[in-house]
Amino acid sequence: MSVIENYKVRFYISDLVGAAIKTNNGLLSSFIWEYCDSDEAIDLLDAINDVLNGSLTIADGVTQGLIFVKILANTTSLYKNADAYFEDETIAPDYTIPTTDLKEIVEAWLDYLSRVYE
Repeated sequence: MSVIENYKVRFYISDLVGAAIKTNNGLLSSFIWEYCDSDEAIDLLDAINDVLNGSLTIADGVTQGLIFVKILANTTSLYKNADAYFEDETIAPDYTIPTTDLKEIVEAWLDYLSRVYE
């Protein structure tokens, strides 16, 4: 089964927000959708690649929706409350995904965005 099938990834056009993504996890969907501009999605993919190729040991940040992401070579962790993470960096992530799987989903998202907004 492919990564796209495994995470039940579906791309669609919403009347309210334009290009949208749905996966088998709401937090993952929300996180990726925050990169709904092609340039932003490219920046995310670049950060993932930098970690995977060893240029960076970690890439992290907070989205506009206040999701904190921590990208490591093996696993990417998502925290739905960035403030809670910064208060206690030992808290368990709300969702984890293998970084290589995230990369494949982001690549598919970027491909979809480029076709929709061509």
